[in-house]
Amino acid sequence: MYQPAMFREVNQAVLHELIRDFPFATVMVMHSDGVEISHLPLVLDTTKQKLIGHIAKANPLVKILSSAAAAVTVIFNGEHGYISPSYYLQPEQNVPTWNYAVVHALGVISLITDENKLMDILDHLQLQYDVTTTDWSNPKMSAQLKGISGIEIDIQELQGKFKLSQNRTIDNQQHIIQNLAKSNLASDVKLAEFMQDYLGIKPELIKS
Repeated sequence: MYQPAMFREVNQAVLHELIRDFPFATVMVMHSDGVEISHLPLVLDTTKQKLIGHIAKANPLVKILSSAAAAVTVIFNGEHGYISPSYYLQPEQNVPTWNYAVVHALGVISLITDENKLMDILDHLQLQYDVTTTDWSNPKMSAQLKGISGIEIDIQELQGKFKLSQNRTIDNQQHIIQNLAKSNLASDVKLAEFMQDYLGIKPELIKS
């Protein structure tokens, strides 16, 4: 990933937070016939530096991983949005751009076929997003395990790129956040909040 120094994020706590907040990932595995891409919700286990999830057994990844683990790149996309030249204090001196935050997890992906481990993976996913739990003693519930496989990704490296107008003056940063906050797009408002928090700009400095 292209990472200019001013946009490179190496703080592991910051990278972990983005993964937790935006867990729906793009998973890319290279293999002999090309690349297989899946879109999956993943749970981060920081104690073991792993990502866990599950896939349908019909997913081509199962066949690819059935013989051996494989190198993988996992992409987590955070807040992002269009930045208009009109958002700057001197619009005539600027061009359109896009602000975004992204984390790449590089590592090794392998299958988990043990049913007890698979139930544990599903329980972790459910506990992160739900208040209910699955009763695995129910035959109808446990039978559904036959159609899925667990996956485990050993994280070897995390790369973060947070392109959020760090190369602009604080006055321009405030102006950009102000314009995003006034947008009719909910995603722009979220980007404004994300930038404000990441750049450490106090709320009182953002004027309407």
